[in-house]
Amino acid sequence: MSEVVVYHTYHAPDYPAAPAEKTAASGLLVKFLTKVAKWLAIVGLVIALISYLPSAWYGVTRGSGDLFAKLLGKKVAEVQSFNNKNPANNYQPRFDPQLPKVAMIKIPSIGVDT
Repeated sequence: MSEVVVYHTYHAPDYPAAPAEKTAASGLLVKFLTKVAKWLAIVGLVIALISYLPSAWYGVTRGSGDLFAKLLGKKVAEVQSFNNKNPANNYQPRFDPQLPKVAMIKIPSIGVDT
């Protein structure tokens, strides 16, 4: 016995398109808003270029920031060597065997057990 599948399709009646009402006021408003949008886009582009061009100019004239990276690398190396030489920064509290060996928090008053 074969199965038959019936698909029901719905066709909405065609409604006439709404008449487009064009008035002189709406045309002027569209033109005005178009001009405002273009000017705002130009102003935004100018502001973006003013804020970005100095860093681009610095990258072109001074290289790609290698000098700054080298200086920063020296500072980090100096701090690390100072920390290794100074034993006061390597403080460790005494071992407490009653503490759990895994990182977990238990607060029974509010029901936290992680």
